[in-house]
Amino acid sequence: HYGDLITWNEANSALPRYSSFTVLDLDTGQTFQVQRRAGSYHADVQPLTNADTKIMKEIYRGTWSWDRRAILILSEDNKYAGSMHGMPHGKGALQNGFPGHFCIHFQDSITHKSRKMDHAHSIMIKKAAGEWLDHTEKLSPAEIVDATVLSIHQHDWFILASVLDDQN
Repeated sequence: HYGDLITWNEANSALPRYSSFTVLDLDTGQTFQVQRRAGSYHADVQPLTNADTKIMKEIYRGTWSWDRRAILILSEDNKYAGSMHGMPHGKGALQNGFPGHFCIHFQDSITHKSRKMDHAHSIMIKKAAGEWLDHTEKLSPAEIVDATVLSIHQHDWFILASVLDDQN
């Protein structure tokens, strides 16, 4: 059900530029095909076809969004834990109805602008690896508040429920 937690360096080698692979959204179970086009700090990808773009947009309830989602990357015999957002930006090269590319992050991925790990992506990667629930036991009160706000902003009720349970 979960994916292997791999670092960005491992993902960069396992998923080279122009490789194609399947993205599985952990919450909906929907899958679509993508191609990695670029990315030095995380993977810049595009849906392969118009049909893949349609599925991706369905995952985001019909609208493009910066919300992070826990995903599995299915490639040959491997399942990797990752996190994506659903907002087209930058350039796109495929004729797929997707105006740009979107980003997939792995453990230790960073953003172009801040050169830091995005906290919301980090939480979703832990969720995709099946490590989030164990991680919640180690959260400080300030981190619980931060995760609560992030879960509301990202519309992720699993994360919200896990930080507001009796243990926390």
